[in-house]
Amino acid sequence: MKVLIVDDKEQDLYLLETILKRRGYEVITATDGEEALKKLHSEGADLVISDILMPVMDGFTLCRELKKDAFLRKIPFIFYTATYTDPKDEELAMTLGAESFLRKPLEPEVFINMLQDAITRTTQNRKKFEPGLEKEISVFKLYNQRLIKKLEDKLLQLAEVKKAMEKEIAENRQLVKELEEEKKGIAELYKEFQGILDAVPDNLTLQSRDLKVVWANQGAAVGLGKEVAELIGQYCYWLWHNRSTPCENCPVQRAFQTGKFSTEKVVTPDGRVWELRAVPIFDGEGKVRNVVELGRNVTEQD
Repeated sequence: MKVLIVDDKEQDLYLLETILKRRGYEVITATDGEEALKKLHSEGADLVISDILMPVMDGFTLCRELKKDAFLRKIPFIFYTATYTDPKDEELAMTLGAESFLRKPLEPEVFINMLQDAITRTTQNRKKFEPGLEKEISVFKLYNQRLIKKLEDKLLQLAEVKKAMEKEIAENRQLVKELEEEKKGIAELYKEFQGILDAVPDNLTLQSRDLKVVWANQGAAVGLGKEVAELIGQYCYWLWHNRSTPCENCPVQRAFQTGKFSTEKVVTPDGRVWELRAVPIFDGEGKVRNVVELGRNVTEQD
């Protein structure tokens, strides 16, 4: 037996095709009613299993066109749907001349049994669709009722989606507002913190593992006769010692290597004596991320 499956959902089409082929059915497929009619005329079929909600031509219209066609009307037509499941939908399907109305999803064995029952009933008592004027008007009214009902359902769904989206947008706006306020608070706190550190007369810098200055206070810049921005990204040994390589016994390097507080006393090229203190800063994994160095001018003390 050759079966034509009509469904616009690729996954459903594949699943049904697999089930039928395993039971020995020959299967051809279409993704809408218009394509299905073309295949019925060109390839023929012994049975049509169709979804209802599809683009181009829906299942109801396909069934109506098939049952009006003198060449195709003898082919049994079975609806298999997950969208149109109301008793009124089934009433319309049977009025159009369908042999059976099945609701998705069904277990494979249950589906095959119901399919075979429908085929048997069709063989014993073949239905005939009468395309008279009164019948056409009745079908048209029922079809419009089901279409309007489905559109109303879709509008209600869209209204719910719109309501949910508006709620989410409002929540996101509130979250953005809270984040902006938090960002503003952090900026103000940073400004206060920067002011406190700038008030420290000693050299205070934050250095990376390659001994570049990541951050510096005003005291460090004043001591070098530069602006703070001129220190950022520069090597500390170049700024204070005019060297192209790290200093010997560098406390910052030791702090990176040992992960411990380190001190050292050094003399810069201008003759000033500095007491240096290096404090490691750790990341979440316990590794040294940066080192804070405090440099105090102790020339007069020596």
